Amino acid sequence: MTQPIGVVSRAGSRITGNRSLLRTAARRRVVARVVGDVASKTTRGDFFAAFRVVRRRRRAGAPPSASRDDAPRSLEAFEREMRRLREQNPDGLLDDSEDDPEVDLESLDAPEIKGGGVLLRVVAFALAAWCHALAPLGGRWGQAAASAKSATAVALFATPLQWFGVAFFLSAIASGGLARLLREAKAFQPIRAEGPAKHSASRTKTKTPTAGGVALVPAGCLSALIFTRAADPATNAVVVCTLLFLAIGFKDDLGKLRAKKNDAGLSPRVKLAAQVLVASAFVGVVAALAGADVAPVSTTVTFGFGVVGALWEHFLTGQVTGLSGITSLAVSMGRFYYALAAFAVVSESNAVNVADGLDGLAASLCAVAFVALGVVCLAGGRAELGCFAIAMGGASAGFLVVNRHPASMFMGDSGSLALGGALGAVAAAAGGWAVFPLFVITLVFVAEVVSVIFQVGWFKWTKKRTGEGKRLFRMAPLHHHLELGGWGEVKVVSILVAFGAICAVVGVAVAGG
Repeated sequence: MTQPIGVVSRAGSRITGNRSLLRTAARRRVVARVVGDVASKTTRGDFFAAFRVVRRRRRAGAPPSASRDDAPRSLEAFEREMRRLREQNPDGLLDDSEDDPEVDLESLDAPEIKGGGVLLRVVAFALAAWCHALAPLGGRWGQAAASAKSATAVALFATPLQWFGVAFFLSAIASGGLARLLREAKAFQPIRAEGPAKHSASRTKTKTPTAGGVALVPAGCLSALIFTRAADPATNAVVVCTLLFLAIGFKDDLGKLRAKKNDAGLSPRVKLAAQVLVASAFVGVVAALAGADVAPVSTTVTFGFGVVGALWEHFLTGQVTGLSGITSLAVSMGRFYYALAAFAVVSESNAVNVADGLDGLAASLCAVAFVALGVVCLAGGRAELGCFAIAMGGASAGFLVVNRHPASMFMGDSGSLALGGALGAVAAAAGGWAVFPLFVITLVFVAEVVSVIFQVGWFKWTKKRTGEGKRLFRMAPLHHHLELGGWGEVKVVSILVAFGAICAVVGVAVAGG
């Protein structure tokens, strides 16, 4: 019968390919003392009887181990006994009639896979360089960038690099301190039973604290309020919306921690209802600010194709002249824009939550997306919202200090719901011209959600037609499909973050029109 992967049979675990394990046991003085006394038992293949003898000797007060010098001789005696057993029973060396414990290799200590620290440095330095390229240190953002559509009304303090850097360090320090407190309180993340088996079997993941968003999100919000002097009503509304999504996520995390079950906490319906309520209240405030001409919002959704349109035009005509039909498409939505804005807030919140399944994945993607969205807002004349977005990007990158593989803390729903809600809220407050760039920038999040929708839909459809449900992916979301395909966790995260970076650059390129 085929043996399950990761579980060694009794015969295979004791004979084939385990000389190195036996030598290690001999060096630890386990085999040395007991081989002579359990020879009769080892003829039945009961290697684990050796450890039972050790326990009996300890209870009797006898020393359970021998000297280090006895180990080589004892190991040689054990190997001689194994060779004698092979000669006596060549067809079936060991008797499997007696139930012995199975050895799960995943429960053994394995060397940590390196790469999480490299990902942290690449993401942090690349985004910091991008922020530095927006304006040199000491520059003033009293006016928007040269390509902006209008000037900003609030003189901001410091520069994009400083917004990013201060939020980064605040988040890293706060997250490190919270991780220690949660570990002492044993507030460990309950692992989802439907996820990959190696996650629930991992000693690292089952002993990792959660709810890291409690440190991450306030660090970014505080930085944004400092640098905008809390003087922009729209930015203040985005901060409040983000903190309310943080409260929803924390309530959910708290329920899971108390019940020690991943499916505990808020029910999906209650969680969605709370998200819709917060998003609706937020867009109501945005509409009121726009109506009072405090923070005007364009309700025309612009599909600007920018550089992409220029390349397509060059491909068609051999030159770039700015054909209006190619470079942009505007759709006036009127009051329906606010319904679209609320949908964007809720959908982005849930999309980030779906993507938060591997160490460093959601934090890295959010860091890239926030900085790109901040660039779009700066170029669009909403520098205050750009400051908030870049500060949240710095906070997300700072969280990687404790969230990179192997993670010391997970962000939980406290972080994922708040970060996704903040992405949608920034675009909603900026106006219709920021909606399409947001969609492009967060395409990896969209792909994660679409993979779940397709998986569930295909399973239900095939089950209805054939009586047996089939799956499109090995497991949804997309990152688990790649992981079960043999990719390591760090590789999956690196590839998806690389695609996220490409989407961010394209999203900035298509902004405007």
